[in-house]
Amino acid sequence: MKPLQLPVLFQIALVHMLSHMHVMTVPSLLPLLPASISVDFVELGLAVSLFNISSALMMEIPMGFASDRFGARLML
Repeated sequence: MKPLQLPVLFQIALVHMLSHMHVMTVPSLLPLLPASISVDFVELGLAVSLFNISSALMMEIPMGFASDRFGARLML
């Protein structure tokens, strides 16, 4: 059987959707996590904040500048 060939744009959109699902799922689980992993809300909030800040600084901003400078087609 032939493997499924998906267009590149669809693959990128799927991975982008999964990234958003991850970012939206973790905060919705915050009320349940402290008891199950023995941490408090401050530590969880700090972890989520650091993830979002590092994502913005290391990925979102540089990729935005690069796609503005070199074009979206080249960046994909």
